[in-house]
Amino acid sequence: MAEIFPEYDAWLAKYESLKNLCDIPGSITFCQQHPGTINNRKHNLQGNCMLHQIAYWGVGQDIVEQFMQLGSDPTLRNFDGETPVDMAVKEGRGNTADAFRQVFGEMEDCERQKAIFLSAAKNGDFVTCFRTLQQHPWLRNAQSHRGWSVLHQAAFHGCAARLIARLLDLGVSEELRTAEGETFLNVLENTLVTVS
Repeated sequence: MAEIFPEYDAWLAKYESLKNLCDIPGSITFCQQHPGTINNRKHNLQGNCMLHQIAYWGVGQDIVEQFMQLGSDPTLRNFDGETPVDMAVKEGRGNTADAFRQVFGEMEDCERQKAIFLSAAKNGDFVTCFRTLQQHPWLRNAQSHRGWSVLHQAAFHGCAARLIARLLDLGVSEELRTAEGETFLNVLENTLVTVS
């Protein structure tokens, strides 16, 4: 499973630094430089992402805001079924849970917006996708349970290069992979082969 996550080994080293040393600035810098890694999860019994780890440590709204701007998905669940907010509550970090709600909104609303966004992408409704991204920029690197991002769907639907360039300009990572390990370029290549 680790092979489907972009730059997993480098990300894992940074995640361990966050986990063991509370290296929040280093984690933010790493994810700025490697945007496809923001929603990677640790391939172990826990399955935590960086957002889970900052929730564990307990952080303020400014840090949660920075992770949101990087495209962190607050709906990701670890292997115990916990979202980052659940982890903050479990660890007695009520102020951090409140910070998550202030930045992202209620988790039920986030899950609903993610479902709308991914469904619109799957159906080729990119007008809805762009509208949703304006209101919820953290969705730009959201992936379906099979790993498909909005960029994968744009490639599958054979969208114009201009639309794909616009998604890339919004910070959608071209490094995201499906559960089968395909980038959006692989999907585009397969789509072009099928059409010709």
